Amino acid sequence: MTNLEGKVALVTGGASGIGAATVEVLLEAGAKVIAVDIQGDRLKVLAEGLTVHGDNLDTVEGDLSTGDGVQAAVEEAKRKFGPITILANVAGRNDGTAGLLNHTEEGWALTYAINVDAPFRLSRALIPGMLEAGGGSIVIVASALGLVAGGAGTAYTSSKHAAVGLTKELAAEFGPQGIRVNCIAPGLVETPMYDALPAASKEGFAAAAAATAVQRMAKPREIAEAIGFFVSDQASFAYGSIVAIDGGYVLT
Repeated sequence: MTNLEGKVALVTGGASGIGAATVEVLLEAGAKVIAVDIQGDRLKVLAEGLTVHGDNLDTVEGDLSTGDGVQAAVEEAKRKFGPITILANVAGRNDGTAGLLNHTEEGWALTYAINVDAPFRLSRALIPGMLEAGGGSIVIVASALGLVAGGAGTAYTSSKHAAVGLTKELAAEFGPQGIRVNCIAPGLVETPMYDALPAASKEGFAAAAAATAVQRMAKPREIAEAIGFFVSDQASFAYGSIVAIDGGYVLT
């Protein structure tokens, strides 16, 4: 069993989907957890549903799409539990299957702000404290579409490839100093982000799910369990790993 007693974890996108499931998995493993999300109402629902974990959960409403927003969220997150040594970058944005010629400048920039810039900024903000603590663990949630291409839109797919590259570079830079950085690449998952997609995009996702080895989409908990493993000491030899948890998506 994963044991995170004495650890403090920050989970982005923690109000719903994979993020909320990750918050629950880490709490069950004994960690103190700060869930960060822009959706304050969903954070309240999350906290109300996890009262069994007592004071080990804190929530921070914050916008991670800007540098100032990230800094404010980090400062607030540190107030209750102190130094953070686990970072789970789960927050993501998918604006559908727009191709290059249909992207707006604003949509492109926001997708990169959440999927790439936020993990970069959060890592930059938290790694100094991890170094002082003697080590830490970071997981970046990319996508199976960070390993292949086609069908998910130019901004989303390219941003997830960038997240994979960020993982590898951070692992190479900080691995020798005791900070493990790894990447989970989920396939198709039943989350609110999926629910918000246009009907045409959902049809494409359903067809893709049917073509996987397991012929279905994942539940958020199935991805969260992998995150829980990689932030724990059980994954002590995992540095820069890019792990597809995708039901066989990349095999098709």
